[in-house]
Amino acid sequence: MHRYVRATFHPFRFIADAVLMLLISIGTVQPFQRHHPRHQPSFVSRSDFDWNLAREVFRHEDSNVVFSPFSIKLLLTLLYEAAEPGSGTRLQLEAALVDPDMNQTRAFYTQFLNASQQTNGDYEFDIGTKMFLDKARANLPQAYTRLLEQMYRTSVERVSFNGTKATAEQINTWCEKVTRGRITELVTEDTLQDAQLVLANVLFLKASWKNSFPDDQTHNRTFHVADGDKVTTEFMRQMDLYDYTVHEQLGAEVLRLPYKGRQFSMNMVLPHRNVSLAALANALTPTMLESIAEQFVREEVTVLIPKFRFNYGTLLNEAIQRLGIRDVFTKNAALPLLASADDAKQSTTKNEVQVSKMLQKAGIEINEKGTLAFAAT
Repeated sequence: MHRYVRATFHPFRFIADAVLMLLISIGTVQPFQRHHPRHQPSFVSRSDFDWNLAREVFRHEDSNVVFSPFSIKLLLTLLYEAAEPGSGTRLQLEAALVDPDMNQTRAFYTQFLNASQQTNGDYEFDIGTKMFLDKARANLPQAYTRLLEQMYRTSVERVSFNGTKATAEQINTWCEKVTRGRITELVTEDTLQDAQLVLANVLFLKASWKNSFPDDQTHNRTFHVADGDKVTTEFMRQMDLYDYTVHEQLGAEVLRLPYKGRQFSMNMVLPHRNVSLAALANALTPTMLESIAEQFVREEVTVLIPKFRFNYGTLLNEAIQRLGIRDVFTKNAALPLLASADDAKQSTTKNEVQVSKMLQKAGIEINEKGTLAFAAT
């Protein structure tokens, strides 16, 4: 049976929201699973954090949304490593861990981040993580900085927060390099006011479709958005064999578009016309995604999807606090390993530092050749 999938009715905002999540947080589990199959169920179960965070961000936006929960979870994990054992701060941060067993969490990030440094002719994938530490402060505990380097590929770079303009330029130059010029301003002078350190993660992915869309099949068509408006945009068209299913419980068609190299794929979700965007967002869970994967059937499908590109940025403090991670943003923060090595010995220094801002900028481009995605947190 030939299938015709035309993504022209209101899924655009949610698809865009899910794409970077699927590429970074779910699609990239595949290479890890081949070496550590027993770890896979635990990782998937902890993806609940990704979807809950997505709903929090999505709920308060009226425009297109794209973000990387992977980038956010990595930085929250670094804060967990710095938190006082048994404290409320540490217990709250557990929600963001890949696995309750820290050995498994560290093993995942070590292997994943090391793999991201390997070159591959099929795609470009780059991840960078740094701690920018004020020169005026004493060194952090050596055991902590060694852990960051060995397990999380995170280096410590000394900067001066007295001259915030130069420091902002230094951070932004690094961010621009990793994202290949896509994000040129992650922080500003105002962002760095009163800062003692900055934890930053940047990622970049450029992947080509396994089967690219023919340029001569791209034409302007009408796109129906969620509020009933119609817009004219370019649509790509291709007929090929794809993994496809109609998921009745979800109320949607689901199509998997593979990239070259078989490390990544994009799952596109097209809700039925009688299914609202909110209902679809609430129904999608890691367990649901597993059931979808089991139902995929290879079929001949004509795919018609829009080309698009957009950027998105948001302050994440409130969304993360609504998920129960609150103490790190207050004077109750218990992060003794982010205190200086000398001061960390004093019991009063557990509240020396707290997170003032957690922000992310991200973007995505989808065209006939493939996908380009990037994020900085």
